[in-house]
Amino acid sequence: MNNTQNQNPAVLFLIPAALTAGVVFFVGMTFLMQSGEGRVSSEGLEPSNRLLSTLSLIHAAFAVVMIVLSQFIYSNLIAKIQKPDFQGYLRALIIKFALLEGTALFGVIVVFLAGGEALEATPAYYLNYLSSAYMVFEFVRFIPVIRKMQASLV
Repeated sequence: MNNTQNQNPAVLFLIPAALTAGVVFFVGMTFLMQSGEGRVSSEGLEPSNRLLSTLSLIHAAFAVVMIVLSQFIYSNLIAKIQKPDFQGYLRALIIKFALLEGTALFGVIVVFLAGGEALEATPAYYLNYLSSAYMVFEFVRFIPVIRKMQASLV
């Protein structure tokens, strides 16, 4: 039985797109909640700058490891595919983008925790958004790859 008979190749695009859109949505919501009149009051709940700095460093290290790991796992899974295989492609894409999503959401949480005065005092906490920007970059970079995967299945 052919692996692709009951599989829609559009799913290869939709799953990474949905994972990336979720990150973009949370970045937007966090940014809006931390700026202007939409700022959420966290009086008395703000974490220390030491904690935020530690979380930012952990996030940076985590991001590097997850980016390398996602590429390594993706490359290994794709290398094992001998002929066009919907499930193989899907598995590789889901793992790659799930690892990137986890890292990106961790960065968004650090920015959210920094909130208010900590962000005003130390705008460098916004650098935690870089993992989200990388995920969007990687998704855009992968659109032609995903299209080739889809074309090979038809």
